[in-house]
Amino acid sequence: ARAPQNLLPIAALEAKLRRELGDARVLNRYLQGVIAEEAARGDDSLGAGREKGNGHDGE
Repeated sequence: ARAPQNLLPIAALEAKLRRELGDARVLNRYLQGVIAEEAARGDDSLGAGREKGNGHDGE
């Protein structure tokens, strides 16, 4: 397969994601904490009930 010749759109998407997601270290720490909490409870649903009112979704 040929490699894409114009990588500027990809670079722009990556930059936008970095801006919107924020610091990757903070996001990584948050996700590790969520996984650790779920594992400690023995809950394998990973995130069930986190969609609303958890303080992390902007509501």
